[in-house]
Amino acid sequence: MNEEVPLEAKQVVALDQPRRILFGLGSSKNLVEEIKRLSDSPKVFLVTDSNFSKLSSFHEIMDHLDSTTVHVYNKIAGEPTIKLAEDVTVECRRGDYNIVVGIGGGSTLDLTKLSSVLYTNEGEVVDYLNFDKSIIRNKPLPKILIPTTAGSGSEVSSFAVVIGEDRVKTFLQNPLVIADTAIIDPILTISCPSKQTAASGADVLGTAIEAVLSKKASELSDMYALEAIKLVITNLEEAVKNGERNLAARYYMSLAALFAGLAVSTPAGANISHCIAEIVGPRYRIPHGMAVGVTTPHSMRFNGPSCKEGMIKIARVMNIDEHKKDHIDNLDDSAIGPIERLLQSIGIPNSFQNSVPFEDIDDIARFIIEKQQYSYHLPEINPRPLSFENVRELLMEMCQ
Repeated sequence: MNEEVPLEAKQVVALDQPRRILFGLGSSKNLVEEIKRLSDSPKVFLVTDSNFSKLSSFHEIMDHLDSTTVHVYNKIAGEPTIKLAEDVTVECRRGDYNIVVGIGGGSTLDLTKLSSVLYTNEGEVVDYLNFDKSIIRNKPLPKILIPTTAGSGSEVSSFAVVIGEDRVKTFLQNPLVIADTAIIDPILTISCPSKQTAASGADVLGTAIEAVLSKKASELSDMYALEAIKLVITNLEEAVKNGERNLAARYYMSLAALFAGLAVSTPAGANISHCIAEIVGPRYRIPHGMAVGVTTPHSMRFNGPSCKEGMIKIARVMNIDEHKKDHIDNLDDSAIGPIERLLQSIGIPNSFQNSVPFEDIDDIARFIIEKQQYSYHLPEINPRPLSFENVRELLMEMCQ
């Protein structure tokens, strides 16, 4: 074997993704064609956000579907709760459909995935919120996913996320959950409010960073993740502040979200940053992207000494002087500093100081160590081994 082959090349990297991805300005106009590609006589169950369903861009999409049998469910608002998931499933099961279409943010796309699975399979929503690959016995309905935010990457992932009754995020994870077609049209993100654009962009940034700093990072995941970081660093602030006018910034943020979603769909996965964000977010009603924005710099400092090579890769993306790329002494300044400044510029707080009570920290740390780290496969993914003591310390820093 060639000794020059990098160590990463010796691992087998899997990447499950949609069979078909359409990306580009105006690509949502291809929805009718994609529906017909999946069925000769389509009967569509269409799930969308309550807010997006009021916009002209949604009505333009519906105008193109005027000759197609479509039932619209437009009651999605906020996070994907068990109640919402049950409501969508009940509504879907009432009709005679052969395709589901989701148009909206991450919550809408996740609930669309669930409806496609439960339409053809028996049981309740809670029965499927686990990692049991055998529970889906029948092939789900074909699905087309169209994001209206540049953030979650749900349109290309094998996860459907739901907030349980205990306010903790749970998952259905299965290759059968993946979209048959993902259509990413940056034009649809123009109407996304600046605060939501900021939170979504912070989610993209955090996701990509976590993929780079993973123990299971690979050349494949790095290719997507590092490019996503570069695109976010150069376009997010403009998308937040001038997103209604700057279509180029919207375009590149949609591309970044796609790349980050693909990166984290490899075994690289997400680390302690997302784990914490997805505990404190639902529990204290902090928007997901905002929570990820808070946890990202702190988690980089926490993990940095255990993944210096990944930190250097991120620093290089920050346009560090060419002659110093391989001799970076202060990774805090070169890799984390630019990220903190970007997040501050778009209004993302640097702590949970006013949201998470100090008296809850021990319980959260214990929950992560005893249970949630295994749901996220953190022993295999997170670069630094976790203990109650160091997770508690990390949470204390995040809450100061």
